[in-house]
Amino acid sequence: MKILPFIPFFIFSIIHLYYCITMELFQKGLTKILLMPALILGYYFNVEKINYNVVICFFFHWWGDIFFIGDQTYYCAVFCFWLGDIINVYEFLKKVNKFRIDNFLISVIPTLPFVIYFGSFMFAKHVDTFMVFVFYGYITPLYSMVFLSIMIFIENKNFKNLFFMIGCILFIFSDCSVIWVSFTDRYNLDSFIIMLTYIIAQIGIINWYIQNSKEDNTKEKIK
Repeated sequence: MKILPFIPFFIFSIIHLYYCITMELFQKGLTKILLMPALILGYYFNVEKINYNVVICFFFHWWGDIFFIGDQTYYCAVFCFWLGDIINVYEFLKKVNKFRIDNFLISVIPTLPFVIYFGSFMFAKHVDTFMVFVFYGYITPLYSMVFLSIMIFIENKNFKNLFFMIGCILFIFSDCSVIWVSFTDRYNLDSFIIMLTYIIAQIGIINWYIQNSKEDNTKEKIK
């Protein structure tokens, strides 16, 4: 992965993390919506052949960031994030070479209890029943990203897939933390940790997309 095209993303990330610490909300919201365009820019200049599903995915995430700024557009933000995650799941599925039940169980069994626990026992204490269903609907593609990334790593153990798997785990941790602090009024350091894990997660996922694009291009040239 060429680092130079990602310099704007890293700069905006550092600035955004600073505002997460100082809790200057206007600047924090503004810098957050700059992250996705910068990430897409880095992807664009790293690949020869663009996967437009990736661009559309991050476009939905960008609109989710915009909608998330306003209190009245919260559900629009959730829907945009959800659509982006569905596209991610579709792209991840394409890279599962052969569905094996043992790999599936290894990926699902250790991770599923945490999702059930978070939703049923902790989250339900702070919101009504409707929001619990919204939470599970939202987290389903996120969780699918996690266990698919674990399956992909099990099939092909390399640094790219390891970083990708870690990125997906951090991604669901970051999103669940956003939901948790939103209903418990805990921000301050939580906001910094949420965004730090989010930034690392996005780098891991976008690096995976870039490396896959390069590998696919190499295979096409050999043919």
